[in-house]
Amino acid sequence: MIDPLLLIPGPTNIHSEVVRAMARPAISHRAEEFRKLFEDTIEKARKVFKTTHDIFLLTASGTGGVECAIVNTLSLGDKVIVPVYGEFSERGLEIARRIGANCVVEKMPLGEGISFEKAKEIIDANSDATAIFLVYNDTSPGVEIRELEKICRYAKSRNILTIVDAISIAGGDYLNIDEWGIDLCVIGTQKCLASPPGVTLITVSPDAWTTISKKKCPSFYFDLERYKKYSEKRETPFTPAIHLVYALNEGLSLILSEGVENWIKRHYRNRRALAVALEKIGFTEFVKEPFRSTTVISLNCPQGISPSVLVSRLYGKTRVLIARGLGELKEKIIRIGNMGITSLREILTLIASLSYVMLDYGVTVNVGEAIKAAREAYES
Repeated sequence: MIDPLLLIPGPTNIHSEVVRAMARPAISHRAEEFRKLFEDTIEKARKVFKTTHDIFLLTASGTGGVECAIVNTLSLGDKVIVPVYGEFSERGLEIARRIGANCVVEKMPLGEGISFEKAKEIIDANSDATAIFLVYNDTSPGVEIRELEKICRYAKSRNILTIVDAISIAGGDYLNIDEWGIDLCVIGTQKCLASPPGVTLITVSPDAWTTISKKKCPSFYFDLERYKKYSEKRETPFTPAIHLVYALNEGLSLILSEGVENWIKRHYRNRRALAVALEKIGFTEFVKEPFRSTTVISLNCPQGISPSVLVSRLYGKTRVLIARGLGELKEKIIRIGNMGITSLREILTLIASLSYVMLDYGVTVNVGEAIKAAREAYES
């Protein structure tokens, strides 16, 4: 059986060099070999994300990284602003509520994110907030916060910590952590970094450390002060997933080799090509401008086509895997991941595969027209 082609919102396809990196012999996480690997990986991440902030490696999912950021900075009764526009902003809200934070919730309409003007209004009304939690790119509806920089800068001007979940966007769109004023940034490896799941990066600013130093973290495993202490020795406090760190190191090398700017621009070209070609096939974009994600394209199916049935048929017939919606969008949309090493080849494969399956619904697609539209958009 042929390998699946993953065009879902993560995990994503992995380059053969990254796969080979995981075949290296096991080493001790307290040996000099690991310290060199640790240091090299951190330095590569620093270059990709243009940050001087502390960076830590967590053996955890992206959600673990979000929990780590929240439990280290918020305590019982602390006020936190949480705009909600998808399953993953909901998840951050749930974590904050579980530790007893006083959550100021602003729920956005489906398919929309939060604008700078709306965020400013909420910040001005809650200037005593300890932090604001923002999901840069919520994959469940495919919503990206295009004014993240302005929101973070304004929050910082009001002495509010900025906690950003960039799990599904870091590497796929611009992210200047220091320049934008992001205090804690959570980055997933299995999305736009084209590495396996299981390791998460978290960056911590000097302002964040000021807050953290005044708190007693309720988590033993996610205590960032413990991570900082071990980081000074180029180690992690607990046994890390060493082979996943090898893989991440190789994934970051691929990004630096292609060039960070080129890596991001490829995601932009892919997105343009996908959007116009899928419109030719009969799909329409679910998310409203200006909130359409670069890395997750969410689409309404043509009338009479069930998202779950379409996803199943596409995978069963072609081994190309896309995703349906999450939560209340489960049977309303399909989602296509545009992450990591996804290239023009994968885009064209998806166009042809979807066109093939649309015949099951009595729809004959002009594949040539769809590919022509994709080419014009990709090369523009």
